Amino acid sequence: MGSPFQVADAEVAAIRQWVADRRVMTVATTDGGTVWAAAVFYVNDGFRFFFISPDTARHSRNIDIHPQVALTIQDEGADWESIRGLQVSGVAELLLGEAAESAARLYARKYPFISNPDSDELKRAIAKASWYGVSPTNVYFIDNTRGLGRRIELPAK
Repeated sequence: MGSPFQVADAEVAAIRQWVADRRVMTVATTDGGTVWAAAVFYVNDGFRFFFISPDTARHSRNIDIHPQVALTIQDEGADWESIRGLQVSGVAELLLGEAAESAARLYARKYPFISNPDSDELKRAIAKASWYGVSPTNVYFIDNTRGLGRRIELPAK
């Protein structure tokens, strides 16, 4: 459990690539009384994350009330020794203007279907959705393939 400054640059780069290679993250939110988790497609820029969701989604409404969120991204494993995943706490925000357009461009590179949806239903859903960004305050990578309980603290930038 080292500090962010003790992690080799090559290891941070490898973890960032691992994150970029995945597609689904879980976003955990709260309304102040109950918690909620939702799976979303995401794109990342380093350890900053972006996703699109309808304003009416429970996690979107919760972000409006309490912007503190937790994120997880993980591989599915068959045993304890194969668990690998990212754990993030951070602050989510609704993106507007150029920030939303920038997130949309990043997202379209990873998910080309967003630029040319193949169904009217998807077109309507995208038109009604908003872009969100999550700025991390804490980032950890769990890698049991390198030892049970191996947890690396990463720089949040």
